[in-house]
Amino acid sequence: MNTVAGIRRLAGSFVVALILAAVSIGPAAFAAAPAPKPPVYVTTAGRGDDFERVLAAAEAAGLKPTSSSGAICCDTLGFNSILVTFSSSPDALKAARTTERVETGRVMDLMAKAKARGVFLIGVYLGGSGGRDPFEERLLNTCWKWLTCFIATANSDSDGFIRDATGANNIPLVIIESAAELSDALRQAFGRS
Repeated sequence: MNTVAGIRRLAGSFVVALILAAVSIGPAAFAAAPAPKPPVYVTTAGRGDDFERVLAAAEAAGLKPTSSSGAICCDTLGFNSILVTFSSSPDALKAARTTERVETGRVMDLMAKAKARGVFLIGVYLGGSGGRDPFEERLLNTCWKWLTCFIATANSDSDGFIRDATGANNIPLVIIESAAELSDALRQAFGRS
């Protein structure tokens, strides 16, 4: 299992860094990454229930985030960092009165435009691999190219899907044991520990 040794300070700013026991991602992947910094926006990819948990963790970390589960690209103008919660279910999409196709288009537009502006995009996945919705997996596969780093719970990567995808896309991966550790990981990443 991958574990995170910590998040360290580089060149006077905080950059997500990790030490993986089983998978090695070169330190060069971290050197090029911009540092996450406020102001912070929280949104979803999939409109799922984990949005509220990620928002609460960002608030607990002292990030004072702005949020919307259905944000579009113009909502995020002026923000330096965006936390994108990957969480979905057919019921969540129905409650949001949207479809997989429309949600995918919204997320792709938001992330592509944010990345072009140099925004630090942090993907977050808290669900377990046994319960991963097929739409969540399609969203993840669509969005890897825009993410700056990714945070996942250990149980959500028991099948290695996230570790393999982040490794293949040179995305720093931070594994936390449970969702309860998310606020601490965010506090460290944003230099608030």
